[in-house]
Amino acid sequence: MPWSLAALLAASYAISRAACAIVRRLALRKRFLDLPGGRKVHGEPIPLGGGISLWIAILAAVFLGLGSARFFPDLAARIFPPAEAQLLAALASGAAARLPALALLLACAGAVWLAGLVDDARGLTPGPKLAVEALAASALYLFFGPDPFRITLFTPVPFLWFLLTVVWIVTVTNAFNFIDNMDGLCAATGLSTSLLFMVLGLQTGQLLVAALFAALAGALLGFLPMNWPPARLFLGDAGSLLVGFLTASLTVLFTFYESRESPWVLAAPFLVLAVPLFDMTTVLWIRWRSGAPLTVGDRNHFSHRLLALGLSPRQVLGVVSALTLAIGTTATLLYVLPPVASALALLQAAGILAVVWLLERAGRRRAPPDHPPR
Repeated sequence: MPWSLAALLAASYAISRAACAIVRRLALRKRFLDLPGGRKVHGEPIPLGGGISLWIAILAAVFLGLGSARFFPDLAARIFPPAEAQLLAALASGAAARLPALALLLACAGAVWLAGLVDDARGLTPGPKLAVEALAASALYLFFGPDPFRITLFTPVPFLWFLLTVVWIVTVTNAFNFIDNMDGLCAATGLSTSLLFMVLGLQTGQLLVAALFAALAGALLGFLPMNWPPARLFLGDAGSLLVGFLTASLTVLFTFYESRESPWVLAAPFLVLAVPLFDMTTVLWIRWRSGAPLTVGDRNHFSHRLLALGLSPRQVLGVVSALTLAIGTTATLLYVLPPVASALALLQAAGILAVVWLLERAGRRRAPPDHPPR
């Protein structure tokens, strides 16, 4: 890992740790709290506002890190070795060249974050949040600039590109919102996926995307101690939607496949995001089969099944993080293995996901249904 990206991650981490401490005190003072009751398992009010600290850390790390390298190149040259200073200068120059697009990305992420913050403070139905997510994704597709922001799947139909892009962003955004069902789970999963995508960015020479994932990973790493069970600060919808939207948008920016590479690499984003996508898919399936509302929270998540099998909350975090890394690491191998070996690696990842499914089924038998059939 280049020292320049390590420094960006460390800066985001430090800012996030400081912001978390300040935001927690302010949330307690302003009574910005998640109150116990209903399906919630915490027995006392917990401060919200983790999403605020994440947003502060990400913005500060991006603008301070890339901006200092752009406007103070002599400082970077004194801090880093020559090769690293050149890399950071090239990264900052690339960011400056794509500044309007980067600003649009952050503005759209900010709109989704704001919708989540309003939901945390006052409560919103799912409809307005989904509308903001879809509009933000549409704005990125339509106004990103000369660089294309789209998923094509090699189809010649522009409307299908638009539909695929919006559906992907909304799906991944809500997958992280769904997995925010237990202390530390969304933050730990987001940290694992961000680190994996950062490695993929370095592997493929996409340094700007790798740097943005480094900033996201550092912010989550700084927040995680406050959110580790038992949590002292919650992400809230502002945080989980922000993590999901940024992750989804940056994967659209990512070029996973070049003509010289094996087509297997197209599976990379699905492998990295396999666990949150699996969790959301199974929960929606269970709700639909039981006749429960699709948008009403319950305890049918994979994490709840692991708890039903007797694991502690911290053990659940360890299992989910390990599974995310185990499946997601396969994505990094697809860029270095020959096609036949890549197919075997994908088969191995499918086997791990089958174990996840079996654990989910076993946990379902141990726990009573959260929603009885209508």
